[in-house]
Amino acid sequence: MSDLLPLRNKRIVVTGATGLLGRPLCSALAKENEVVAAARFGDPATADALRAERVEPVGFDLQNDDLSVLPASADVVFHLGASTMVAGSATPEQNHLMEVNVRATGRLLSRYRSASAFVYASSGAVYAYQGGRPVHEEDPLALLPGLEDYSMSKIAAEQVVQSLAREWRTPTVILRIVGLYSERGGLLANRVDKVARGEPVAIRRGAANETTAMYETDFVEKIIRAPSVADVPPRVLNFTGTQTVTVPECCRLAGELLRTIPRLAQSEEAAHSVLLDTTRMQDALGATSVGVAEGIARVVEAGPAARLSSWSSWGAGTRPAPAGRSS
Repeated sequence: MSDLLPLRNKRIVVTGATGLLGRPLCSALAKENEVVAAARFGDPATADALRAERVEPVGFDLQNDDLSVLPASADVVFHLGASTMVAGSATPEQNHLMEVNVRATGRLLSRYRSASAFVYASSGAVYAYQGGRPVHEEDPLALLPGLEDYSMSKIAAEQVVQSLAREWRTPTVILRIVGLYSERGGLLANRVDKVARGEPVAIRRGAANETTAMYETDFVEKIIRAPSVADVPPRVLNFTGTQTVTVPECCRLAGELLRTIPRLAQSEEAAHSVLLDTTRMQDALGATSVGVAEGIARVVEAGPAARLSSWSSWGAGTRPAPAGRSS
């Protein structure tokens, strides 16, 4: 797949184009490619901003099984759109997650079966907790406590991708993502904002609370390289930062810059941090270059006003269609 590195003069479809990963990816790709950005575009200003960068915005909801508004063909597809609804185990929410995260993924891969590369954004939430040991791509899959329905939908979607990519012989890469952040948002930025507001940051009692995070310039650079390693059967890569830090250390760094003392709330109910082994990612896509301290400094300097309005935290919403984030 060396003809895809770097990506130039390609027709590229990006779903989830208004999100934390999709928005800067579209901007970067549009410099040398024809980019179609698919999302719900609740804010018309976002679509206008993309047009100004020579990106073609297309209003599309992953719940819709009519894909006719999307291009009939594409050289590369980045399927980043998903619902992060985690309201519980009620049937409507489960059905919504299965429709948006699983069946929609199958529809897209089938439509673009002739693409040179299909990049699917999965999640580190598919792994079983390994007692603080970094998780490898071959480790068992499981429902992450607190995110059971979401985990189930992403595991199911991966299996759909594995099956269809083999059937259609579509070169594919599955990225199991954890910890993306920037001035626009993300879990680490959310923690920085909590420190700034004097709110407690939850950590797991009796655990190391180690985590990884990857800053925007790194995750955009690496996902652009991902099509070059797409394969049949699909290649699976953990996708996160290569520096391990603790959540308390991140909060301390933010507190020093904000000149405040962070508040930590220990609880046995707090989620375990999922550590991903990044050996394969580094071999395939390279190491990260922005350290956590530098990334936190950029987030603090930008301030809350820089956060992406279309990016929400887990579980923002309780009703299936409009509330789940599927853009």
